[in-house]
Amino acid sequence: MAKTISKEYQEQLLAVRQGPGKWGTTAARNAGAPVAEIVHRVHRMLNGRPPLVLDYGAGEGMLAEYLHEHTEAHVYEYDPCVEGKQEMPDAAFDLVVSSDVLEHVEAEYIPAVLDECFRKADIGVFHHISTCLTGRKLPDGRDFHISCHEHAWWYNRLAVAASKHNFVLMESQDVSRRQRGSYTTASRFYYERG
Repeated sequence: MAKTISKEYQEQLLAVRQGPGKWGTTAARNAGAPVAEIVHRVHRMLNGRPPLVLDYGAGEGMLAEYLHEHTEAHVYEYDPCVEGKQEMPDAAFDLVVSSDVLEHVEAEYIPAVLDECFRKADIGVFHHISTCLTGRKLPDGRDFHISCHEHAWWYNRLAVAASKHNFVLMESQDVSRRQRGSYTTASRFYYERG
């Protein structure tokens, strides 16, 4: 397995998670409904067999809770910065999803993380990526969104990883919404194996 996070950054994120307030709780709010629609689509492709879903960068588990409530998926959680979720499951999955994760990945590890997501998926890969800064700071002074890039930047990086694993783009969307009194921007991408 390729390295996907530096030890120093992992320690910062573990420290942030142990501090006051919740962190890693936006996945269901930002992408729960679109991911549930994709899970239903994959469920039909599997002739009714419940899909195996990997929530990559699961955080506090809000997306898994949402999917358990709204779909029949079997959801597995992986997050290198959450105790109890740090071991990547050995299995392949029907669907790999990440919501509000890639903007937290160090630049030098983005190709490895994307490669891992596509490698672990048999049918589909979904990413919801924030494209705006948070204004919240890590202990080292950087914004929580250390990899903040526009839609086209992510489109190009994902295209390279997807083509390497024979996935084709099914949906690409630039989204914005009002959140906590201001507008946030994000990008959504869904790929299926070609």
